[in-house]
Amino acid sequence: MVDKLTRVADEPLEKARTDVNRLLARCNKAFRARESTDEGVRKHRYLLIEAYRCKQSEDDLVGVMDFGGLFDAFVADHTLRDQYGIFGNMESEATLLKEKFTNAYRLRSALINTINIYKLLLRDQSTLSAGGPDYPDTVSEAVKLIHTKLHCKTIDVPENVRSKFWTLAVKSDDMMREARGMFVGFKKRSDDHVAGRVRSGKCFFSHSFLSNDLVTLIAENVGFFGAFAMLSLSSAFANDATIKQLLPHLSIRCIDERFPHGCQTVPGLGHCNVVRKNSLVYLYVDLVVTGVERPGMRTQTPTHANDLCGWSDDPAMMRRDRLLMREDAKERRFRTAQECVPEQGRFHMRLSARRFFCRELVCEEIKLVYADTMKEVINQGDVSPISYPHSMAIRQTRLHTYTAKDGVPYPAYSALCVMQHAARDVQRLYKFKVVARGVYKDKHKEKKMSYKTLVAYSQAFAIVSNQHVFKRPLSPIQTAR
Repeated sequence: MVDKLTRVADEPLEKARTDVNRLLARCNKAFRARESTDEGVRKHRYLLIEAYRCKQSEDDLVGVMDFGGLFDAFVADHTLRDQYGIFGNMESEATLLKEKFTNAYRLRSALINTINIYKLLLRDQSTLSAGGPDYPDTVSEAVKLIHTKLHCKTIDVPENVRSKFWTLAVKSDDMMREARGMFVGFKKRSDDHVAGRVRSGKCFFSHSFLSNDLVTLIAENVGFFGAFAMLSLSSAFANDATIKQLLPHLSIRCIDERFPHGCQTVPGLGHCNVVRKNSLVYLYVDLVVTGVERPGMRTQTPTHANDLCGWSDDPAMMRRDRLLMREDAKERRFRTAQECVPEQGRFHMRLSARRFFCRELVCEEIKLVYADTMKEVINQGDVSPISYPHSMAIRQTRLHTYTAKDGVPYPAYSALCVMQHAARDVQRLYKFKVVARGVYKDKHKEKKMSYKTLVAYSQAFAIVSNQHVFKRPLSPIQTAR
């Protein structure tokens, strides 16, 4: 019986929190559905005509996303103001209401634990050995039994428990009544607000109503700064991979003759990118944002203003910092490579990892995976699918991103050889998988650091044998033969 009471005390708390979050989500959705005042969005208003007719569906529940403050500074500088409305007062009311329910259920759980510890619901302790514990059958009988045991001096119960038990029981009931009354009022205000939005004829962004193509067009035209707001609209939007691609993410560059080595027709696969076995592959990994270009949006990667690259031209300062300047120049030289060329009307902007993280991004893993299943290629005997040259073994610092003195971002860099041969897995394509980790300060955790894992996949490619056949020169004896 005590176990049943404990379950009853715990389960309704989760249900109460879920109900409050659901009501807040409806208001959040309605507030954020205001028409945009940004000119870049108003220009594409025709994309939203069908969305204006959309109404909220019950199965499209909102899952509130928490980025842990990772992109807060980034959004604060560039957010399109008034684009998705404001929260209003409902968020603070929901927080207060959840605190009321939490305190009420916490006090109720404490009372149940007290009953369990001092066995206040056990009729006769002698029945434990006879046939199991003997508990009362009705609530009124249970209340009388607890009252009797609390006034019985022969039972070992602390005096503060005897004197305060019923006071706390009444307080718990009052707190629960107050929380439930507040919930009724909160629900009515939420329903009234949503009903008013429906009568106004404005839209709710509903992923279940809009097609994926239309969602993609809307996301790309509001820009990567508006993507944060769209991800918070509902759980369906939050799980949309197209919108997530508008956020800062890892990207592996495609550079001719470095990666991939070229394009050719492969039997069974057709015309595709290829990587030659046992030939060096150079991977450059950037933190980037991509999307559609819009007037007034800064989409160019920062460049060096002059040859000093942020260092002082004072001779005394140059003598003092000459070692740092030499190391900085070496890092920039190793990481300089051909830039990615975006399609017409799109942009590809590199970002500094220092803009979001406390330190540079570290590429912890580089793996060879199958392009169709994304599963890692396992070792074939003693041969690893990927091997690293000696030059990379002594340059582990290249496996992290780099930011120059003047804030210009540079990629993480690695050179490797692919040992897996396509003949072992007939008609299969491969990809490189890069896993990087960043450290940032979470605003929700005081004096604690949080970790963010970023994953990037390269373009698919086939593995072919070397196109060049190398022959050793014959010895004089072999020539004479």
